[in-house]
Amino acid sequence: MVRETRSSASQRFFSSFPVPPNPPVILGESGRVLLDATDHLRVGATATLVCESSGGDPLPRLSWWRGSAVVDDVVEEVDAAERRVRNTLRLPALRRADHGAKLTCRAANTNLTAPASTSVNINMVCEYRHTGSRLTGSGWSECKDHGKLSR
Repeated sequence: MVRETRSSASQRFFSSFPVPPNPPVILGESGRVLLDATDHLRVGATATLVCESSGGDPLPRLSWWRGSAVVDDVVEEVDAAERRVRNTLRLPALRRADHGAKLTCRAANTNLTAPASTSVNINMVCEYRHTGSRLTGSGWSECKDHGKLSR
């Protein structure tokens, strides 16, 4: 946003003030907005998450974080007319250890304002096998729900 300021009738100068971006929105592979966690993902699958942010002047730069580490900071799509940017994160070959990991998308457009951010946790299902006195079976359930996991 540019503002014209007049200090006297004969003197003009322009100053620019950054406008922070809107908080990012995280979408799952289906295009559904994710609020706290991803859709159920299986061990070995690839997670695809899309971060979108709009507004801000200048347009924000999006980055994906896992804890304090940047995992992706390349903005793939910029729509200047709609004032929207998008960054797609792909995490291949998920492991059981990824269950519950927090992924954060940050939208920042200047060092003068704090970045806006949104987070989701990876929600996985893992294969399990019950063995015991008369109960045998297998299936898929949330990774944290069963003690004996095969993967």
